[in-house]
Amino acid sequence: MRARVGQKRGKWGLRIYSGNREKWRTIGEGDEALEKARKLAEAANTREDRQRQSRKVGNGFLEWHRRGSPLPIDRLLTDWLRHYGPSVGPSTFDRYRAHCKDQLIPFFGAKDLARLQDTDIITWAAREYDQGRGRDTVVNATRCLVRIARLAHQKGHLERSPVPQGMVRIVEQIARARDVNVRAVDAWDLDEVHTLLRIAEETEPHFAPALEFAFLTGCRRGEIMALRWDQVDLERRTIQVEKSEGRYGRRNAKWGKHRTIDLPRHALDLLRRLAADRSRRPDDHDSRYVFLARRGGRWSVCSWQRTWTRIRSRANALNGTRPLDFHATRHTHATVCLDASESPTDVANRLGHGIDVLHQRYAHLLRKQRQPLRHLDALSTRAPNKVDRAPREATRTPASEVRSGRTHQKTWADAPKTLQ
Repeated sequence: MRARVGQKRGKWGLRIYSGNREKWRTIGEGDEALEKARKLAEAANTREDRQRQSRKVGNGFLEWHRRGSPLPIDRLLTDWLRHYGPSVGPSTFDRYRAHCKDQLIPFFGAKDLARLQDTDIITWAAREYDQGRGRDTVVNATRCLVRIARLAHQKGHLERSPVPQGMVRIVEQIARARDVNVRAVDAWDLDEVHTLLRIAEETEPHFAPALEFAFLTGCRRGEIMALRWDQVDLERRTIQVEKSEGRYGRRNAKWGKHRTIDLPRHALDLLRRLAADRSRRPDDHDSRYVFLARRGGRWSVCSWQRTWTRIRSRANALNGTRPLDFHATRHTHATVCLDASESPTDVANRLGHGIDVLHQRYAHLLRKQRQPLRHLDALSTRAPNKVDRAPREATRTPASEVRSGRTHQKTWADAPKTLQ
């Protein structure tokens, strides 16, 4: 799918070509709309080029290497990025490149991959943790090393993979032994939240609904920017989170997880007010998106970030509100829910997390929910409130009745009258 900037009826837009079909997408009027259309066209064409390149991915990988000769790790990593980079998204590629250039290549250098030992990787991981690297950063870099070793083995350049998949678990165990925890989340208290909402309402009224919606639902920035009215069900009081808007255009939600969020009362009232205001002025707005920028078009990442920077700077100057990133609205939502003893499973489903990720990020809050196990005291023989019961009277059945089986015989006369 390729795109080209065009103009129709005085409005700038994109002509999108997919196979033999052409589709028109209106952007808007003015220089700002033209610039936006150019950026979207460039992003769409770049994505198409990457997809075409990904079909040929890996064809030239390790062509320079002669079997039986040393396999330097630095050159192998560089070759892997060049041939397999087009098969992933731009942000993922940037992360892989950072792992290789900043972590793996400076330590291993031109060391032969076939001579790599487990102790070398353990030493490298310990050094990374000593330098202050987070656990996830070191684990993901280890996965890159596992990947290139597996590819070299599959293509016949190595007799065996010197970096097995189990090395990832060893690196995680090193992190636990060194007490390297996941970075603690930053969340605002209620006074800071009310300050941010008040300043947004006074100075950036077009941004205030999106900020309040983020606090109430825990949605990410890109998910709020990409939310459309066809994903909102006011009758069932739910929204469908399917897409996310970012630097590289509109994509699926993070990790490809589509989820349904039940709306709290204030979030439902907020969407109803926006729908009523949109119906009174249908021509002044892009009717597809729920949250719009100042001029009635959909938000871009740059304009969103500039607006948020102004709000948090004013709040910090007014009463010292911490100038955190917008993603802290998500952490604040989770913190408030867990403080109220809401089910961790429900919170994880609303945020689109796994329950294990929730326990890692908010372990300090989940510990507060643990109650003393007093309800198990009744199972102990030393329970203080044990109920005293009268001993049963010992009765003995005559041996003649036991031998004849008369103790288990019941007649119709002995049955309850309701069954007769």
